[in-house]
Amino acid sequence: MSPGKSIWILEDDLQMQAIYEDMLGRNYQLTLFSSLQEFRTGLETMTAPDMMILDLMCPDGNLHTVFEDIAPKLKNTPFLVVSGLDEQDAIRNSFTVGALDFISKPFSKAEIQVKIDIFLNRITRQDADISSVKLDPLSMTLYTRNERSSELTAKEYRILSLFLQAPEQIVPRRNLVLTLWKDINVSEKTLDVHLSNIRRKIAALGLTIVCTEAGYELQSSSHQASPP
Repeated sequence: MSPGKSIWILEDDLQMQAIYEDMLGRNYQLTLFSSLQEFRTGLETMTAPDMMILDLMCPDGNLHTVFEDIAPKLKNTPFLVVSGLDEQDAIRNSFTVGALDFISKPFSKAEIQVKIDIFLNRITRQDADISSVKLDPLSMTLYTRNERSSELTAKEYRILSLFLQAPEQIVPRRNLVLTLWKDINVSEKTLDVHLSNIRRKIAALGLTIVCTEAGYELQSSSHQASPP
């Protein structure tokens, strides 16, 4: 692990701040923010870090309410959302605005440490080439270069197949739904759940699925589109 990589943490709970310092302080340079105002000031006046860990609920508001304003500052910095607000809409919105992962509180220290190490040492080290991404039908995995995702479900495999049929092009939501369920009437959240699970599985490969007004696109994590 390369020493000196920097992580910003937006977290108002002092006990949680201490946990982060204990987990990460020996290996990374940490900057802690206790409010949205402090965080926004940091974005305006400080050099961007290598990664951010962001809580949604702060004393002075919900982070999602200011994402539109701060999106230009976040687009080139990978970030995780770690929140006790474990609701489907919160999870969906986090991935929509570009989060690499959504981790619910209380979390496993080992899990979050491993994920941070993976993201910092893989995603910031290399940029995935979408044209080189392949699906392996035998192992049901997505891979690029020498990295592989965890095993995909049948529907996750079909979703990714649609993206790879037209690399770097937007796939309309309706196309995804019709391909997967044909004429069966399904809830919008059903597709959101599948997309959320896929994002978790491909994040360590430097890939994500972004949401736009026109639909969804498979992209490199370091070249995410601005939120719609």
